[in-house]
This record gives sequence, structure tokens and C-alpha cells, in this order.
Amino acid sequence: MKRPPLICGSNTYDLSHLHPIMVDYEQPAKDGKPSKSYQVEVQFSSHCFTRGQKVGEITSPDVCYREEGETRIFDTARYELSFGLPGIIRGLILKKCYHTGRSNFVTVEMLDRNGALVVYEVFFALYSLGKALKLKVQSAYVRDQDHKNRPQAKSIRFSVILYNTLNGKAIKVQQ
Repeated sequence: MKRPPLICGSNTYDLSHLHPIMVDYEQPAKDGKPSKSYQVEVQFSSHCFTRGQKVGEITSPDVCYREEGETRIFDTARYELSFGLPGIIRGLILKKCYHTGRSNFVTVEMLDRNGALVVYEVFFALYSLGKALKLKVQSAYVRDQDHKNRPQAKSIRFSVILYNTLNGKAIKVQQ
């Protein structure tokens, strides 16, 4: 889905960096096995730049964002960090990912726009559509007091997630 710019009060926020993209992943040949190529359609959820309303919080309607039947609050911190998401997703083939114990995965990045180190968690799910793959970035946020339950599973290579998903194989959670 291509989103129009978001208008909050007198500010306009461009969301074009979160339009769907196609990413080609190349898994290099290894141990006599040939290289593998994967083309993945990537979509970004509104959770990448919005947050849930806190209990008892009163918000102005002009900071509310509605998508897919859900109303959330525009979050400038998430929005600022979301500019790094396309690059993070393009680089997943080189990253460690972690199974959350549900049907999604998380990769952890350390960055912010000022170069400060933060724990930025990017949650995603990968789906097979026959011979095609689709990745949905479900949420991305900095680990803080409101987000305490970090997955504890062992890491898994993104190339394994790609291969298993495309071939209908289960991905085991290893503690």
C-alpha cells in the first residue's frame, strides 16, 4: 500500500520510504551447495511509525492514524527511526534473526539518526505465496520500559527463514 503524506496539525510527514518494495536476496554458495536467489515483496505496517494509545491517555484526533480498521497514535520517534527500515530489510541476509515463539521473527539493530546506540527491534513475518515470498514488517520500535518482553530464542539465519518458508518447511524455535 502506498500511503499519502500524513498531516498532523501543521506538520506534514512523508511516508514514501515505507511504500512496498521488492528486495532480491542472494544466498552465496557454501560447502558445495549452489547459491540461491530469493525475490521478496516487502510491506511495512503502520506500527512502524505509530504506537498504541496508553491507558488513560487523551490524544488529539489530528495525531491519530487509521489503517486496516485500527486507530493508532502517530509517534515521531518511531517515524524518525523508520527511515532506516528499508536498509535494514535489504540487509537481512547478513543479519541474525530471532524467532519470537509466535509466527514472526525479530532482528535487532543498534542505531538512531544521531548515531546513538539504541536497541531497535524490527518484527516481521515471512509468507509463501506459491513460488513468491512476501515479508511484512509488523512493527519496529526501541526497546524501553513499555516493551520489556524480548524474545530469548537462539538466532537463526535469514537465509534459513527464506528457504524454509519458500519450501513449506517448519522453522523450529531453538531455546
